[in-house]
Formats: sequence, structure tokens, C-alpha cells
Amino acid sequence: MTNPSCIIWRADATQTNGGESFADSSIKFELTRAPSVDSTGHIHSTEFRLKSGIGENEKALGPANEIQDTKFESLVVVITGTCEMVVPQGWPGAGTATQNIQTSKVWMIEDKVNNPNFPKGLFGIRLDDFSAFNLTPKNSGSTIWGIILQDWTWTKIGEQQNRADFVATLRYSFGTMGTSTGAISGRYVWS
Repeated sequence: MTNPSCIIWRADATQTNGGESFADSSIKFELTRAPSVDSTGHIHSTEFRLKSGIGENEKALGPANEIQDTKFESLVVVITGTCEMVVPQGWPGAGTATQNIQTSKVWMIEDKVNNPNFPKGLFGIRLDDFSAFNLTPKNSGSTIWGIILQDWTWTKIGEQQNRADFVATLRYSFGTMGTSTGAISGRYVWS
């Protein structure tokens, strides 16, 4: 892709393929080129927090506590941006309400996992300009992963008549992490 964009989607719980084309709903950001034109969602920053668990063994009279690597703990994605509440003039559907706010509300209220198809999370993410963290929800054999939405905060700024700011927190949920052997480029690819 030549333009920066991000798509978050919720897999259709009745499908066994969690891919973007089988989504029951999605929110798109920064898609300003055909065929997927949608300029109502804008991303200001996307933060990826990879966290290792650390066990600490206290030494009551020692010079320093001993720490232990308790392995990978979590991957949290925080997306900060804005959304236009009404489609602006010059875009398809101009003057109609955008669905991003309603879609996020439905996602947060409804179940975020589905057994047996997507027990680790119904959600996927694709970032065209930062693809190392793309994830398509899967449950096939030993490959099990997905995303769960932890929270989504909307802030309506009074002076901005057609704008709402948001912070979305997504948690990667793994049953398996993917391969840990071979070339670096092929390890832990989740799409």
C-alpha cells in the first residue's frame, strides 16, 4: 500500500476464516485512495507495548534483589486519533453520520471472543505502514490467536463541532505465538 492506513475488524463469529474479507464490521482510518476511500477516521499515534514478565526475589540483607525472566507477558496496542461525526462534503455519503462511534460501542458491549471459532479474540488489525504487528484472528490446529478490545474512550471536544477524539486499547491474546525458530523475518508473523 502506498498510503498509511489502519483497519480494525471484528471477525464474523459464524465463519472459520477470521480474515478481513470475512469481517462482520470494521473501522477504517486514513483510507484516502480508491478503492477503499474513507477519510472520516484519523490516527495521531499507534503505540505497541511488548512486555516481559519479571520475577523478583528479594534479598533482605543483600546488595541487590535477584530478578528472573518469566518470559513474554503481553502485547498491548494503544491507538489515539479522531473521528469526524458526519461524512464531510466531497466524500461518498456526505452529510450522513459516520458509523465508527456506533461500531466501537457495539464492539465493546458485545462478546469479544467466540467459542469454538475464535476463543482468543474476534478482532484483527492491519496497518499498511507498520505491518510487523498485523494480526488476523485464527484458530486452526496449533495456531490460536486474536485481539480483545480492552477499552475505547471517546472525548467530544466542545469547540470541534464535527470531531470526537478517541483512545482505543487492544490486547493481543495468544494460545500460541507462532514459530520461534528459523530466520528472524519469519518468526511470530500473525497474519
